[in-house]
Amino acid sequence: MRQLVPVLGLLLLLATPIAGQTSFSANRPGQIDNPDITPPGNIMIETGFQYGKTNDIINYLLPAASVRFGISNRLELSLNAENIYQKVNSLFGLISDNIGSKFLICDERGALPKISFVNAFILPFGELKSFRPEHAGGVIELAASHSIGSRAVVYANTGATWSGNASYPVYNWVATIYFSPGNKLWIFGELYGLIPGKGSSSNSTDFGITWQAGRNLQLDLTCGFDLKYPSDNHFIQLGTAIQIEHKSK
Repeated sequence: MRQLVPVLGLLLLLATPIAGQTSFSANRPGQIDNPDITPPGNIMIETGFQYGKTNDIINYLLPAASVRFGISNRLELSLNAENIYQKVNSLFGLISDNIGSKFLICDERGALPKISFVNAFILPFGELKSFRPEHAGGVIELAASHSIGSRAVVYANTGATWSGNASYPVYNWVATIYFSPGNKLWIFGELYGLIPGKGSSSNSTDFGITWQAGRNLQLDLTCGFDLKYPSDNHFIQLGTAIQIEHKSK
């Protein structure tokens, strides 16, 4: 945490007034948290249904969901939850829930990317007993993006998660590129990894498409797998994002 302080201080010094916000920018699909802020007064509802295999156990997310609230041009709040179904263990219910926020540090300017600070508080209740953390946990992360011309955007995340079940964090990184062959269609690919404070690291990839079906509606499809054990760890996910716009009088 102490190592992040000078970095955040430098970024705040470089921060500039916001020239404007993207009217619709979902965090899904994929693993990336983008640095865009939901416009003030708007509500973004994102949900996805996933079939996956983790360590040889079939999992269904029914669904994973996030609700983001735009507070200002620089700040949004969020509620996030995942529900799981495991046929082999007869498990069904909530496996994770957290409340979070995203603060825009600086907009893209020349070589400087758009950067936001993301954090979340993992709630130690509500989940299925076998998934419930012993203590409260948290997430801190820096999210960045930079456009490449008018049809491509590169995203990057780096941060750490304290699960509430261990004294050490799990560090994460994500690198993603989005490309648009048309005005409403985007294709993407990404690499991401987890580096626990103890134990071995893991690296995975996923790829997919998004379609802007309307001004405030996005549909997406994603497939992914672990690079070392793809047959034992893989998933396919179908999802959507819907924005409810604030109508000013």
